[in-house]
Amino acid sequence: MGYMCWEPPPPEELEAAGLSDLPDRLMDIDIMIGEPDALGRGIGPQALALLLQRLREDPSVEWAGLGTSLANERAIRAYEKAGFRRFREFDDPEIGSALYLVTELRPGSDAAAP
Repeated sequence: MGYMCWEPPPPEELEAAGLSDLPDRLMDIDIMIGEPDALGRGIGPQALALLLQRLREDPSVEWAGLGTSLANERAIRAYEKAGFRRFREFDDPEIGSALYLVTELRPGSDAAAP
């Protein structure tokens, strides 16, 4: 059906993409729904909600973020539905024009908002 993985973003990748201004203590998420008949059924937002719930339990993580192609409007809507907001556009070496979105895992914490 798809996959999802997460890891702290390597600083060299952030710098290469021009995203070195992302907040500290951020977990970068990769998600893909691969089967066409699974698209538009809410699976992505549900999977993200479960992961965000798990990440909120980790005191070392204050933010979650993910990137997608600017052309992938369906994914952008799904990410916003899951609580992510647009951080900014960037140039991804693999997909070209892209958008990075973030969500604060514990709103009101001492973390600085981007």
